[in-house]
Amino acid sequence: MAMAEESSWALIDKLEQAVHSEQPQTFVSAVKVDMLRSIYRQMDNRRTGHISKQDLASLLRKIDPTITTQRVTALLKKISTDGNDEVSFEEFVEFYTKYQEQGSQMSDDQADVVKATFRAWDKDRSGKLSKREFFGVMRTLNKSMTDTKITLLYSAMDRDHDGQISYEEWIDYMFQ
Repeated sequence: MAMAEESSWALIDKLEQAVHSEQPQTFVSAVKVDMLRSIYRQMDNRRTGHISKQDLASLLRKIDPTITTQRVTALLKKISTDGNDEVSFEEFVEFYTKYQEQGSQMSDDQADVVKATFRAWDKDRSGKLSKREFFGVMRTLNKSMTDTKITLLYSAMDRDHDGQISYEEWIDYMFQ
C-alpha cells in the first residue's frame, strides 16, 4: 500500500509541475469545465438541471441582500440567450467565457456571479478558500472529480502557495 501511495504522490507531483510550468491547454480546459460544472450545480438549488430566476437571486443575495428583482431579471436575460428564463450549463459556460473575449474587463454582472460563488464557498468568511472548504464543495458538487484532480486544481489556483486560494487567485485562474 505504501508503494502505491508513494506512486500516487509522485504522479501528483509530476502533474502539478506540468500545471505550474507548461499549463497544458487541454488539461486546463478540462479542469475549468469541471470547475464551472461545480459552480453551476451550486447555483441550481432545486437540482432541476437549469438555473432559475429564484436560484440566481438566492446566490446574488449572498453578496447584495438588497438586489432588486429587476436586476436579477436583467442578469438572467443576459445569461439565458434562448429567452426561456432558465440558464442551461452551456449558456452558463458562454457567460463565463465572454470575459476572456473582452480582454481583462469583467462586466458588473459577471463580477456579481463570481463574487457570490466565491463567498458561498468561503464558509468561514476568511476571504480565502482553505483546502478543506475547496475539497468539501468540489466533492459535494462534482462527484465525478477525483481527489487527484481536485488536488491539482487547488494547486493550480493557489499561485502563491500559501495553502489558501484568495479571491484574486480565483479570478486569475478562472479567467486566464
